[in-house]
This record gives sequence, C-alpha cells and structure tokens, in this order.
Amino acid sequence: MWNRLYNVSFLRDNQILCNPTHLNEDIIFPFQVFLNAFSCSFIPDITYFYYDIPGSIMKKIQSKTMTSRFGLQYAEVTSFYRKYAQNYRKENIYESILQKIINFEIFYATEISNSAAITKSEKRNL
Repeated sequence: MWNRLYNVSFLRDNQILCNPTHLNEDIIFPFQVFLNAFSCSFIPDITYFYYDIPGSIMKKIQSKTMTSRFGLQYAEVTSFYRKYAQNYRKENIYESILQKIINFEIFYATEISNSAAITKSEKRNL
C-alpha cells in the first residue's frame, strides 16, 4: 500500500481498512483492494520516497530470529485470506486467489520452520 494512491470513496465503499496495529497490514490491505477493484491506472509521477531506518522493525525480522508473535500474525493473515476468499468461490478469479494463499502459506511456514527463536511445539501450533 506504500507505493499506491487510492480513491478514498473506493476504500470506504468496500470497507477496506488498514490495521495499523498488525505488522502485516501491507499484505492484507492490497489483497482486499485487488479483489474489489475493477480497474487501475499507472502514473509516471514519483509519489513515494523511501527512508531506510536501520533500527526499524523490518530490519529486525529475519528467519532465524522470527518470534512466535510474528508467526501468530502470519497465521492471522492466512486465516484472513482464507475467510475473505470464500466470497469469491464462484468467481473465475478463485483459482488465482487460492494460488496466492498457498504461496503465502509455504513462504511463511518456511520462515517459521527456520526460526531459532520459536520452540518446536509453537512451530507445530503455527
């Protein structure tokens, strides 16, 4: 969501919100936009300037040090994807949605599995 411009009425009409307390809000938000948008436009304007902050949370997240908190949030994202996708079961796009969910789950299952900061029992639960 950080490199896009959105029509506010589109977001309101489709009840698309950003959850600023969730570490993965930038995964959930565009997923909802993708499933509700009928069109998009590309513009040549530079609308985003990236600031690299060495002590930011994103610099601290690495597979080996991923904590169960991150694992739980990834599980929440997967659950959200699955629940939200149910609205599109009869749509042509459903197979693409499932593929996105499967890719997401495989990636984060690998991240959780590789973490040295999460116990084996927590890994099984996640």
